[in-house]
Amino acid sequence: MPGIDQNTKLLLHMDGTDGSTIFIDSSNFSHSVTSNGNAQIDTAQSKFGGTSALFITSDYLSILNNSDFEFGTGDFTIDTWVNLSVKTGGTQNIFAYSTSANGNVQFFWSDPFFGIFTNAEGTFISTSGHATINTGQWYHVAWVRQNDIWNIFIDGVSYATETNSVNLGI
Repeated sequence: MPGIDQNTKLLLHMDGTDGSTIFIDSSNFSHSVTSNGNAQIDTAQSKFGGTSALFITSDYLSILNNSDFEFGTGDFTIDTWVNLSVKTGGTQNIFAYSTSANGNVQFFWSDPFFGIFTNAEGTFISTSGHATINTGQWYHVAWVRQNDIWNIFIDGVSYATETNSVNLGI
């Protein structure tokens, strides 16, 4: 598939049969993905291909700790499409990783904003006050670190920026 290279560490298309709890990693690394709670494939709505993943409250997908997700001080991008059919209280992680050296790293949604937190240096940035997120609408959301500049993008527009050289996971 075009666009998949050694830098694509995880690629989940969320394809499958309605109600399935099997999620396939289409990257070259074929990570084993585990469905937790009631995380499942859903055909009620989709951005691409007729299916998406459905997460309600505490549902999530997990992958065993792997050095592929220890970003160190290098550049990286984590991106996804989200549709918040209901904005619930609390925090829903888009990506979370825990390391012994640097603690927790989270890229998350917490109504009304997207944010990044790492307790390695108490880093926190968010889109709070900068972007309006509506229910029932698809958004392309990305966390990009390039040359120690962190950005949270929503539909290609940076809504939060931070300069930080924290080591994420070595």
